[in-house]
This record gives sequence, structure tokens and C-alpha cells, in this order.
Amino acid sequence: MACDNTGTGGILMGKEEIAKRIKNARVAAGFTQSDAAKRLGISYQAVSNYERGINRIDSDTLNKLCNIYSVSINSILSPESEVPPSASTEDNELQEYLEYLKSREDGRMLFSLAKNATKEDVMRAIAIIEALTKKEERQE
Repeated sequence: MACDNTGTGGILMGKEEIAKRIKNARVAAGFTQSDAAKRLGISYQAVSNYERGINRIDSDTLNKLCNIYSVSINSILSPESEVPPSASTEDNELQEYLEYLKSREDGRMLFSLAKNATKEDVMRAIAIIEALTKKEERQE
């Protein structure tokens, strides 16, 4: 679906509202920040910065994102358009944490090892991590 640049009526929204709509469109389309970043050829941090309103998104990148997410540019830029639905706060927090873990080598290793782990294996690993954390707290 190509993005349509018409119909915004010259009304401007704040970058925070645009950022929210970009994030909601991504989540609704089922993409992670990493997925979007790979398709755009940029870092997932750049996508995160667009979605948090830290950096203003340029028109070319916004157009590409609209095409990736199969939404019109009006759904992002027009105040009259309905805000794309978002996942729950809990889902968003989980997604952000997963993005963080996937960005780290040790996080990717953890995911790789956990793929074939039983529930018992996971519970033992949690107990080990808790014991290590408590040991570190006692040493401080």
C-alpha cells in the first residue's frame, strides 16, 4: 500500500503524538523495532527514538514506514484520523525488554539456550540468577 500525502489540511501535530502513532502502527502490524530497523537499514535505536519522540522522523523514512506497516501517511499525520490501536502497556514493556535483550550478545545467547529448555531447567536457571544477585547485594 502506498502512502498518501494528501488530506492533512495543513494541521500539524506534535512529534510526541506522531511518535505514538508510529509505534502503534508498528505494534498493530506485528513488527518489532528490530524488524522495522532492518527493513529501513537503520538501527533499532533510531526506530525507538522515532517512537519516543526523541528524534523527528523525516518524510522519506515516514513514507517507508507507512509502506512497511501498510498504513496511510494520513493515519499517522492527520489529527482527524483514528489512532492505530496499540497493545497493552504490559505487552509494550515486554516488547521493549525483548528488544533490549536481543540487542545484547548475552541476551541472544540466553534466548538460544532457552529454546530447548524445560520448565524445570528455566526454574533452576532462575534460582541460580537469584542466588547470584543476592550474593552481589551482600558484597555491596
